[in-house]
Amino acid sequence: MRRLFAAAFVLACCTPALAASGPCMPGAAIDIPTRDGVAAVVGQVIITGYDVTQSVRLRLALEKDSLCQDSIERIQAEELERQKTEETWIFEARQHNISVAPAEVDARIAALAATSGNTVDGLKARLAQASVELAALRREIAVEIAHAKVTGRPTAFPYRIAAR
Repeated sequence: MRRLFAAAFVLACCTPALAASGPCMPGAAIDIPTRDGVAAVVGQVIITGYDVTQSVRLRLALEKDSLCQDSIERIQAEELERQKTEETWIFEARQHNISVAPAEVDARIAALAATSGNTVDGLKARLAQASVELAALRREIAVEIAHAKVTGRPTAFPYRIAAR
């Protein structure tokens, strides 16, 4: 019963009203409104609808795919699950007294920008155009770096960065 309520709540909070519905429309402008409320709770950490919206917008700003309503709904569900997983990674990193320096994040942002044939300022502009706060990108990168330190594996940013 709790799962059913939680699933209904997540769908109600996180399903966007889309500017384009129906068939997939390459390059179509899609409005993903910010949703208020709790999307999930992991341990004692609350993942808000705003957090999920920022992750979805970040992913869409960096990847270059044809989008349709089904794609957005799938991406929202994936991003919520990814954030739940990341919260467990953050907990593990804290248990091992692992931290990530801002300089490590800055270096990774520069590398991501270069990978997409862009500058850091160009990447920031791309995020701003998509209504993504730079803090969302910094958080994603910091979590990936912390997870890599815990597991001893190389960092793997969760998104494909499309050249623009």
